[in-house]
Parts: sequence; C-alpha cells; structure tokens
Amino acid sequence: MVQTECGVELVSPTRVHVKCRKCGETIPIEFGEMTRDQAEHAISLMDSTPRECPGYHVELSGWRHFWRLDEALEAMYGTKENTHAVS
Repeated sequence: MVQTECGVELVSPTRVHVKCRKCGETIPIEFGEMTRDQAEHAISLMDSTPRECPGYHVELSGWRHFWRLDEALEAMYGTKENTHAVS
C-alpha cells in the first residue's frame, strides 16, 4: 500500500482508499479497467449526483472535493501531462 500526502492510499493497481474531507470516513474507490479518460468521465458524473457518504451525511454534489477524487486520479494514473504543444 502506498499512502500519499493528500489522504489517498493506493491499495492495489485498481483500487484506492480516500478520506472524506467532511467526516474523515475512509471510502474505497475501484477504478477497475478504466482508462484515465473513462475515470475522469465517471468522476464528473459522480460529482453532481446526490449520494450519502458512509460517514452519514448526504450531499447534493461536491464529491470530487469531499472524496479527493482528483488526488485519487493522480495516485492511480499519475499526473496528467499537458497535451498541448508549447510554441
């Protein structure tokens, strides 16, 4: 297991654990066989979907922030490189 400084733990090649910023509950995130683009799309959909955190709070949106999903992406896939050519 690899713990990052930002509260994300890489526990397998397809799974991370994140800590909710609001309540501190640990949440497993399974990326499976998704590419980075597929994972980013899934996170965008998840971010605006009302849901309940296992820490017993309900939010209408904001999961990208609460569950550190951008940090989870970096832990899983590395930093996103700039795809635009520099002139």
